Amino acid sequence: MKSVSDIRGYQDALFEWNNEYKLVEREECQTKFMMIDGEVYTSPAFFNPVMALNRDFSLLFTALQSKKQERPLRIFEPLGGIGVRAFRLINEMPEYVRSVVINDFGEASTLLARYNRGLINSDKIIQFKREARSLASELAEEHYKFQMIDLDPFGPPTPFLDSLWTLTQNRGIISVTATDMQALAGVYPIASLRKYGGRSLNNFHTHETAARILIAAVVRSAARFDKGVRPVFTLSSHHYIKIFFEISEGRGRANELVSQISSAGTCKVCQSHKFIEENETWNCCSDQVEIYGPLWNGSIFDNQWCTDALEVLENYDFPSKRAMEKFLSEGSLPPIPFYYALEYIGSRIGTNNPRMRDLISYLEEKGYIAYKTRFRKGALRTNAPVFVIEEGMIQLTQK
Repeated sequence: MKSVSDIRGYQDALFEWNNEYKLVEREECQTKFMMIDGEVYTSPAFFNPVMALNRDFSLLFTALQSKKQERPLRIFEPLGGIGVRAFRLINEMPEYVRSVVINDFGEASTLLARYNRGLINSDKIIQFKREARSLASELAEEHYKFQMIDLDPFGPPTPFLDSLWTLTQNRGIISVTATDMQALAGVYPIASLRKYGGRSLNNFHTHETAARILIAAVVRSAARFDKGVRPVFTLSSHHYIKIFFEISEGRGRANELVSQISSAGTCKVCQSHKFIEENETWNCCSDQVEIYGPLWNGSIFDNQWCTDALEVLENYDFPSKRAMEKFLSEGSLPPIPFYYALEYIGSRIGTNNPRMRDLISYLEEKGYIAYKTRFRKGALRTNAPVFVIEEGMIQLTQK
């Protein structure tokens, strides 16, 4: 099996291609690279600077996974684009990386990645230009195994998932990104059902619903190969969802995790929500209950993983460090599914919104758990019933 470095003519082809497209130098964190000057979505070699937070978390969890396994990692990026994530791994945390296999099927992306690879000048990067599923199949035939896989497509990840499980190891990590949020967030619920196996809903809990549908799709895919995967960290930002999963071998673990998939319901009047088992009915305070899924009904974070990641983050100066701390801090708190959008409650009961920290203090004094979520602006996670939230909002705005 030949990698790009074995193929003659790539360097000459890049110079010819550079006469048509202007290359400019860019820098992300501590890593410099070349990219095409122009608009993100019209460039023949795709690179999106908005995804820097996505890449920052990939680096952070690479360091954490390496520490947990007490060894440098073999990493696979089946859709690596121009390779910026891999180059950053090599440049910014080489002690945690044994090797990185990067791949892209695009001619321009491959040429540019090959050029940038020469700037990094590391023998830890192995590069391919292949259709991702075909490459994964050949790597499996060659008995390649990876401690970390980063699947980051433009669009849905589901077409690629089944091809990757034979490359994973027990206690390995796979991170999965989805960028087709119009399907997952309920604008096109039938597209979500077709691509992910769960009907989405554009409601109060749009982005968490999207994450839970994606998790369920990944869990089902892994289970077909007798592997159990559980989410350890979930990121919802801009136009994408990114989720890190820990992998366990065995059909027993796969069965256990598949059993944590069900439907969910949200009351359109009061925002109350619950997971709904097969043949269960739920009317809440009205008959305006919307049912969606199937989706993941377990925790979307692992408290210990998020706490450990916060400790590792102290050693790095990522540009998005403050945002990362906020996302991880939410993941380190007691897990509460879904949340309440306070502006809708305030509109329904005729009050203004109190300051979030005042409402949190009010609920904590009543003995409930409450904290702000990053999944929606002005939203609150709490195990308090909605009428307690309403009472608190009324009292705090009448003072």
